[in-house]
Amino acid sequence: MKPTEVAVFKLFKRAVALKELPRTGAIIEGVTRSEADTIAAHSWAVSLLSVVVATHLSKQFPGIDIGRVAIMAILHDLTECITGDLPSGLKRFAPEAVDMLEPRVSEFLLEGLLGKDDLTEVLNEYEARTTAAAKIVKFADIVDAWAHLQLRLKREFPSYLEHADKLLRMGSSEDLGVGSHLADWLQACREEWPTIQPSPLSKATNSMQPKAQIEV
Repeated sequence: MKPTEVAVFKLFKRAVALKELPRTGAIIEGVTRSEADTIAAHSWAVSLLSVVVATHLSKQFPGIDIGRVAIMAILHDLTECITGDLPSGLKRFAPEAVDMLEPRVSEFLLEGLLGKDDLTEVLNEYEARTTAAAKIVKFADIVDAWAHLQLRLKREFPSYLEHADKLLRMGSSEDLGVGSHLADWLQACREEWPTIQPSPLSKATNSMQPKAQIEV
């Protein structure tokens, strides 16, 4: 293989560690190791929610790039295959250390890839939190972390959510107004969460029943 092709699989072999590395932020807040999800599980949930939210909002905000949102969501915690999960508390306690560390790690991980510049641009956009795509992915990141603690501990952490609200509402002409919309949506989700339930499977089963044959 060419060196640029080898670089693809070097990244992949490094990144699969995310399937085993735990989300330590949840553990710090009180869940057990067995109750904590992995970084890869979190990234999948964030990717799913990001794409669904982006598709939904694109009807109201036509400037949203759904494909870019999907790429950003998949990559948003890539550096944690080396650093491990960096909890929100640490990021607030020593933001300058995190700001220095993550770019160096992403530079190392993406070295040799033909698409390195494009992927780096996406990661930098996410960290800046100013565009519609970045705020959608951050919203999904917040919701998944919050929902996991809700399901496991039956509680939430107001300081985390207050900080999240500020991040989403942070003014920017680049976000098309999406950030404030998502902040309001997060508040509504918190209020209505106990009443939101998946549709029962019996409903799906009934809707899939073949229609009765009509005799002529």
